Amino acid sequence: MPRGRPTQWQLVVPWLHSRQLVTLPAVNRRLLQYWVENVSQIMTLNPENNPMSFPIVQQLDDSEALVHALQSVSAGHECFYDLSALSTSLEERGKALCTIRKEIQSTTAIRLQSFLAVWMLGFSSQWINNDIHDFGQEHLMAARSILEGLLLQRDFGPDHPFRPLVIGAYLWWDMACSFLVHSSEQTAIDTAQVCAAVTSVRGKFCALVSHATELFYYLCCLGRYCRALVDTGSKNQAFEDYIEQELLMWDNRADGKTLHLLNEAFRLHGIIMLRRICQSVDNDNERYIRSCVIALLDNISKIGTKDPVFKFTTIPLVSAGAELTSQDQQLRTRVTEWNAVIYSYNRLLTNTRVTTLLLDLWSRKDAGQPTDWLRLMLENGWLLMLG
Repeated sequence: MPRGRPTQWQLVVPWLHSRQLVTLPAVNRRLLQYWVENVSQIMTLNPENNPMSFPIVQQLDDSEALVHALQSVSAGHECFYDLSALSTSLEERGKALCTIRKEIQSTTAIRLQSFLAVWMLGFSSQWINNDIHDFGQEHLMAARSILEGLLLQRDFGPDHPFRPLVIGAYLWWDMACSFLVHSSEQTAIDTAQVCAAVTSVRGKFCALVSHATELFYYLCCLGRYCRALVDTGSKNQAFEDYIEQELLMWDNRADGKTLHLLNEAFRLHGIIMLRRICQSVDNDNERYIRSCVIALLDNISKIGTKDPVFKFTTIPLVSAGAELTSQDQQLRTRVTEWNAVIYSYNRLLTNTRVTTLLLDLWSRKDAGQPTDWLRLMLENGWLLMLG
């Protein structure tokens, strides 16, 4: 993964000298440069194709909110999101929250920058607030409203360069939060507008979901169903049959071996989640889940920890890791080591909490008190944004 130059040797990127940009009172050129060179790399599958790096600079002239949101995450990442050192990050976040309201209220048009700023504020909520109950739900709902508005605008059509990123980024974020939002507060994802948006970017690369936009849409649907089942106990066999068939039949068209392996890991995660959380326990089901777990972990091992794709494996690791038994001590150790590697990339405490959750789950399982990771997380009062 590309790394930034040591701070004391850094050169100021010429792009950050643009007349419009430097006259913005919001701009902290050091934090912005740290974003484009370092932090943005945790948000892309391919460092050579990263719209959140230098291309994002073009969107900053008209949005102080987006500038502050990026600088907030940069300042947090720089100090490993250490609570005692987050003052700059929190100050930038407060400015972003204030200015985004003004920007949204100042125009009737829906702006791409508004979506990006709200998206940044939302998925970074838990990172910066360091609250395991706060996963940015209010921002998720706001981003959905902005997305729906964007999709109605002619200037955000199928050829817009940011369309694959916006749709893919929303689905990635929604997927990671779909089992966190209480079923009584869920917003439907299977609408005609969302389905049409997913279809419109079919075959197009997104820096967050590669060519797997449809797969992540299915995982959004599944996550909602799993949470509803845990909350209410109400099953829908027709939906379970439908979603399993879609996961089994989904065509993995990833461009490149590691992207193909990652997409397959997420597909298997969906099957494991459906079978473990939603279906009854019997020998055939257990054998099938076990085969999916071994295949998933094998895929992740083939990706390799030095590949930029590896940092996106947290959610599949949780699904597969939760299934490991006392006979799988080596695999359990490998899963915790992989979580540590991901933490070294993204510096998010979520990954240390994932290890804590898995250790608790394994201890209960070994003591004859089996449960699944979602029910245990909710039982503990945690709402971990795993994406």
